[in-house]
Amino acid sequence: MKPPPDRRLDIQGTGTDLPAQARPKYGVRWRHVLVVATALGILSTTLAWQFTRLVGKPTPFGTLIILNFAWWYVWALMAPAVVWLSQHFKVERGGLLRALAVHVPAVAFFSLAHIAGMESVHWWLAYSNERDYEWWTHVQRSAVLYFDWEMMTYWALVGLSHALLYYRESRARALRAAQLETKLVEAQLSTLQQQLHPHFLFNTLHAISSLMHKDVPAADRVLMQLSDLLRITLEHLGQQEVTLEAELGAKSSHTAGRSHGIANSHEYFARMEAINFAQAHDDGAATRDLGKAQVILVGVSRCGKTPTTLYLAMQFGIRAANFPLTPDDFADRTHLNPRGATALSRALLEYVASLPGVKR
Repeated sequence: MKPPPDRRLDIQGTGTDLPAQARPKYGVRWRHVLVVATALGILSTTLAWQFTRLVGKPTPFGTLIILNFAWWYVWALMAPAVVWLSQHFKVERGGLLRALAVHVPAVAFFSLAHIAGMESVHWWLAYSNERDYEWWTHVQRSAVLYFDWEMMTYWALVGLSHALLYYRESRARALRAAQLETKLVEAQLSTLQQQLHPHFLFNTLHAISSLMHKDVPAADRVLMQLSDLLRITLEHLGQQEVTLEAELGAKSSHTAGRSHGIANSHEYFARMEAINFAQAHDDGAATRDLGKAQVILVGVSRCGKTPTTLYLAMQFGIRAANFPLTPDDFADRTHLNPRGATALSRALLEYVASLPGVKR
């Protein structure tokens, strides 16, 4: 069965479908674009009217309204496309070349389109006043004079759309974090319910009630044990791991590992010397000082001789050596046992006393 549309299918076996990750919305609403364009048109019309009065070249107020509102409304018509491009081809690390490959042609296209649109408005005004107006000549002139301003307007729209997208992404992340926090609280409550099994709790209370009529001290002990259990459960609620001290209900002596310390320098240096001896006499590497060995281990390869000698040296300071048992190392089989049952390498014959389990 599919999870609800606001959930994401659980594929990790937790038993719960996770909240679906919110996706940021692209684009802007038309009414917001029109409201902003109208506000900017009113502002630029007011400033243009004040400017024409200051320079002594008054312009009909209606013409100013048409020109300034047309300026912003033409950009408003193109704004959704610019926002869509900027949010799908973001100018950011990792996608900079791809974004520039899209935005460089786009800024030229939209800038020239805006210039052409504005010159069309100028042509319409001239035609209404029965004046001639060479549209293409004025488009070329405006492209040279105002292309930089048009590009700045385009990049301003790109920057605003990036800010809008990042804002929506931050809201989506905040929503996701709140959903995860809610799931965490729900999981903690579920864990508490599982730890405080109602069936177990009711059975224990029923047993206490029965004991109250037969053995009051026993009922009191069971009640105290139940309270201790509930207290431990609540103290460790939400913890994935519990210390061994808490589990056993006993304090640690904190003496584990002291055998490797240097509280007793004589024992410490004895162990270090035994470790050096075990490494020097590993796998029959040296036989000159075998007489100093307290234990010599003999066996075939890969049977654990080396780790055993190192363990004896590290833990107990025993000078242990090990010697390989190979057919080539055997001497005359009559040296140790005339009947030929078992024999040792000649290098070990004089150290039989250090070989556990071997007798002459």
